[in-house]
Amino acid sequence: MLIMKQCLKCKRTFNENGWTCSSCGWSPVEVSDFPAFAPEVTAELDHYPKDAYAKLYELETDSFWFRNRNKLILKTLANDFPDASSLLDIGCGTGFVLAGIAAANPGLRLVGSDLHHEALDYAQIKLPGAVLLQMDAGNIPYAEEFDVICSFDVLEHINRDDEALKQIHQALKPGGGLMITVPQHPWLWSRADDDARHLRRYTRQDLCNKLIEKGFRIIRTSSFISFLLPLLIISRLSTFLKSGKKPINSKQRELHLPHSIDVLFETICSWENSLINRNLSFPLGGSLFCVAVRR
Repeated sequence: MLIMKQCLKCKRTFNENGWTCSSCGWSPVEVSDFPAFAPEVTAELDHYPKDAYAKLYELETDSFWFRNRNKLILKTLANDFPDASSLLDIGCGTGFVLAGIAAANPGLRLVGSDLHHEALDYAQIKLPGAVLLQMDAGNIPYAEEFDVICSFDVLEHINRDDEALKQIHQALKPGGGLMITVPQHPWLWSRADDDARHLRRYTRQDLCNKLIEKGFRIIRTSSFISFLLPLLIISRLSTFLKSGKKPINSKQRELHLPHSIDVLFETICSWENSLINRNLSFPLGGSLFCVAVRR
């Protein structure tokens, strides 16, 4: 199978086996058994606590928020890109989303990337058949390679999100699809965003403008976590009022709920998803979901 790669040093596009560029001889280093395309970026950043992925690995399966987001992603992938044969997940984390995609689409060729090797160590447990690599979203080593690229709650961590979108456009095949989720509404900013190392929360207009500017056509957008938005606002206000008392990690507190409440919230979000899947677009919600294609 020919895979269109791009040398990150001389920018030559090639499809030889392996990652060594035959023009300049550059190749990624191996770190923790993964090809590392930007090890220097990870070394320079105090971006994410080192134990964050261990906590995330334990939390995801038991949290309605992650399960609900997966359901929305899987339904969208099946409806909008049913013929996709290759998919790249940028910022795959512990592999929770990719594992769900793999289970629902056994013939799909999957590539997962993350800036942090600690995340890939966990992703490898869930995804023995996927290609995993350490990569900076602002410098992607592929050219016109993927039918679909995903970036779920990643862009808000990237300083140059416009450059990441440019690189995603380059790595997609013409007409290829992009699925993105981001935290929404700057007015919802709280300690939970600080704990999660967010750089921004998006407005719908801001995200759509950036996508259009980088050569994408928007298929549809919708807020989600809309029915639960009043409770989210109350939670954020409560955290703000208690900010001087140094509460536990706010994001984890919102997601780690008693089982009965978690099940109730998942049921509510399932009703919401059913409407989104019927192309209803909610104007308000804690998160924003966007589907686009490369022009």
